[in-house]
Amino acid sequence: MKIKTYEENTLNIFPFYLRTIDTYFLQPPTLRNTGYEFHQLFLIREGSGIIKIDGKIFNLNKGDLFFLEKGFPHEYYGTTDNFTTAFLSFTATDFDKIKNYYNIKNYGIFYNKNSQIFKSHLEMLFNSLESESSIANLCAKTFLAIISFFDETYLEEKKEIDKVYNYLENNYQKQISLDDLLLIYPYSKSKLCHKFKEKFGMSIFSILTKIRVENAYYIIKTNPNIKLNEVSFLCGFNDTSYFCKMYKKRFNISPKKMIKEL
Repeated sequence: MKIKTYEENTLNIFPFYLRTIDTYFLQPPTLRNTGYEFHQLFLIREGSGIIKIDGKIFNLNKGDLFFLEKGFPHEYYGTTDNFTTAFLSFTATDFDKIKNYYNIKNYGIFYNKNSQIFKSHLEMLFNSLESESSIANLCAKTFLAIISFFDETYLEEKKEIDKVYNYLENNYQKQISLDDLLLIYPYSKSKLCHKFKEKFGMSIFSILTKIRVENAYYIIKTNPNIKLNEVSFLCGFNDTSYFCKMYKKRFNISPKKMIKEL
C-alpha cells in the first residue's frame, strides 16, 4: 500500500486528493465503528468476502465494486483466504457537488459492472505515484480514477433504468412481466421496482398502463370506426372492461363515448 501526504497549504486547491492506494492488497478483517477518515473505492481482485454496513450484509466476489463515504461505520472481511482488493482512498474539497451529480449515498455495493475501466486508471495512478512530481498532474489522475468509478457504477445504472422505460414504450402491445424487464436491468425485482419509481415517480405497471391508454387515444382519434375490443388488444390489454376503466380514469371520458363524439 502506498500513502500520499501533502503540504497543508495545497489541500484546498484541487477538487480531489489521493490518500492511500494499492492494486493488489491481501485484505485483513476490518472493523471501523466510526468509519474511515477518507472516502474509499474498492475493487475485489480475488476471492470472496462479506461487508456489513447500515445494518445490512452484502456478499462480495471477484469483480465487484464498493464505495464507502468517510466517517460511515462498516465492517468487511474475507470468506476465502485469498480475499484481495484494489483500492483508492481520497479527500475532496467539495464532495457534495459530486454526490449530488451522481446521486451518491453514504455507500454503494455494485455487481455486474465493467470494473476494468476503474482498474486501469487505478494501476496507472499507482505506477506514477512515486515518479509524479506535479501535484496538479497527480490530482488530475486521481480525478480520472474516481470519476471512472462513479461513471460506471452510478451513471450506467441510470441508463439501464431508462432502457426499461424505452422497452415499455416499444413493447406495450405485448404482455410484459418483471422477469422480462430483468433481462434489461439485471439486478433484483425489488431493486428494479424501487429504482424505476424513484426515477419516474410511478410504478412500472402504472407507467405501462399510461403508455397503453395514451396509444389507445391516438388509435381511436385516427381510426374512429375501430371496435373497442380491437383497440384493447392492440394496446396490450387482455380485458376490454379494464381497458375502458383505465382509459376513462386517464382522460375523464370513456373510449366508447369518445368514439361517438368523433
